[in-house]
Amino acid sequence: MSARKKVPTKGAGQPTMSSQLPLDHPLSQRVRRSFNELTPGQQRVARLFLEQPYEMAFLPVAAVGQRAHVSDSTVVRLSGALGYDGFPELRQDLQNSLIARMAPLDLLKQRLDHQELHETGAVIDLEIENLRRLRETLAFETVERAVRLVLEAERVFVIGMRSGFGVAHSCAHLLQHVLTDVEQITLLGGNLPDRLSVVSEKDVVIVFSTPRYSRQLLQVAEHAHRIGATVIAVTDRVLSPIGRVASLVLPVPVASRSFFPSMIGSLAVVYAISAEVTRRRQRVATDRMSRIEDVSNEFRLLLAADGPGIARISQPGAAGRGAAAAGRKGSAGRSARSKAR
Repeated sequence: MSARKKVPTKGAGQPTMSSQLPLDHPLSQRVRRSFNELTPGQQRVARLFLEQPYEMAFLPVAAVGQRAHVSDSTVVRLSGALGYDGFPELRQDLQNSLIARMAPLDLLKQRLDHQELHETGAVIDLEIENLRRLRETLAFETVERAVRLVLEAERVFVIGMRSGFGVAHSCAHLLQHVLTDVEQITLLGGNLPDRLSVVSEKDVVIVFSTPRYSRQLLQVAEHAHRIGATVIAVTDRVLSPIGRVASLVLPVPVASRSFFPSMIGSLAVVYAISAEVTRRRQRVATDRMSRIEDVSNEFRLLLAADGPGIARISQPGAAGRGAAAAGRKGSAGRSARSKAR
């Protein structure tokens, strides 16, 4: 009897489009609490969300109503009955967690099927909403503690991969204007082990991690945690893989209308921390940036904003001193001509 061939399947842990919504998902919990109070039509819609989340998460109101054989208003009223401000908030809540589980290709196909990649105004509105949520949920005390840890560290290492790489670069770049020992760790050149070998318990490691989560980032965070370094995680939720090993978590919204998570919240956190670090080290920051400008002028690195010429950045007071010197020189010349006459 010949052996039956196995049918290739998706990678381990990859959800299928028929996967049901996990019981611990916020929407599942809301439905379970309120199900008996819902109308029969609302219950049909709720069941679809629980049983076919990967399909329902990207449908507009009208399509959801057609699937459940109910009116659009029934779908909207369900959102309110479950405690959401409206259907867009319900759908976004559903999408946020599914993005972490879906392969980018599947997510892209869903977006394309429903033409959501071309709604420029909606994309910008969602990013504004991300910032609003960040403003409401990010505690001042959390930022304060992050700033203190950075200032007290012997060295600061920053790492992010894929979408987080650019944010990590911005973080390292801004902090390097104030602090003398800041380094972005990358995989370039295969020197990750070399750089991690110098991290000590006196250092801070800032990790940027959003869905889908990188195994290598988690390994970096676990290594830093194991040797006693302070790990600061900028991630989408406190209990994300990185969040569970971090000393401090700064949760950021990552809702997106595309196949990648939004990084706007992460960038806002970077700006907030960098601005506060600069404010507390004003003299050091001023001195360091003055030297950076000297080097930039020496090598003629920057173009003028209003034309192709080279921008030269004067030091504070330099213009006044130059004008005074020119005035003295002019007065001396006039005096000499007067004596000659």
